[in-house]
Amino acid sequence: MQKRFFLISVFLTLFFLIIVGAFNFIIDPQQQFRYSKIFSRGDQRIINIGLARNYDFKTAIIGSSTSENILKEDVDTLFNTSSVNLSLSGSTSYEQRILLKEIIKNKNCKNIIYGLDFFTYNFNLHETKETLPKYIFGSKISYLFNISTLKDSSITFIQWLLKNHNTEWIYSHSFWGNNVTFSKANTLNFEMDNPYGIQNQRVIQTAINGYNLELMTKNFDKFLEIIDSTPNIKYIIYFPPYSSLYWKLMKKYTAFDNIIIFKKYIIDSLNERTNVILLDFQENKEIIENFNNYKDAIHFSPQVSKYIINSISMINKKK
Repeated sequence: MQKRFFLISVFLTLFFLIIVGAFNFIIDPQQQFRYSKIFSRGDQRIINIGLARNYDFKTAIIGSSTSENILKEDVDTLFNTSSVNLSLSGSTSYEQRILLKEIIKNKNCKNIIYGLDFFTYNFNLHETKETLPKYIFGSKISYLFNISTLKDSSITFIQWLLKNHNTEWIYSHSFWGNNVTFSKANTLNFEMDNPYGIQNQRVIQTAINGYNLELMTKNFDKFLEIIDSTPNIKYIIYFPPYSSLYWKLMKKYTAFDNIIIFKKYIIDSLNERTNVILLDFQENKEIIENFNNYKDAIHFSPQVSKYIINSISMINKKK
């Protein structure tokens, strides 16, 4: 009797696991096996690597949150291409390199548009904000039998049943510009009980801690290695236009000099690369001195992102 109960229990457990694995494989909410316009849910860092491998694109937009508001539709139209925005909010340069290497493995990719933020380079050489699960670079077994995957699969499946899903999600993937208010009041807010003020306090804390020139240059040299290993890919790199408040804070807390030295190092290094176009939007006074363009010292509105991508398109056509 006990043996029969044991065998039944084993059978039911295996049957349940097979059902769970099959369900997660079919839904695949984090795009690990294929791109799905119907199902998408989960951690941005995981989904973006899935998209880098499985989505059909010729142009990828990368960077941090300052690049997330660049719309696929604008890039597709202006560059006559198929694009995807794979920017990672709050990312380090190491996380960006991990993603870039996965993008390069997608043989269709011809162009990289990269919003280069200085603060993403101010980390240790292999430092990440979040730890990626092992299944990202190894066997997908743990992904298929993961409780988080099952939760995401279930939610997306229910949304599909209720016809409450967005089949055009890829066009607004990573976009956050409609969820915040861009104003002078928010840009100049430093209150810790305010989300905009908290962001500005983080800028101040980073400036107080300092920008480590040695770390930044080491990280950038790693990025240069990737550029040099992919001569057939065009890299369109730009410096995002932080508000003038950001630069005033950098000067106040003595972080300014190292940032400028690092910026010059970037410019000198990239000028030698024939597969790179470098643009600088940080001296555009119409943008950086109008605090209504920002939600805090760093993050600018979708209208500014649209201006950036239009300007890049015009310069790219001349090259």
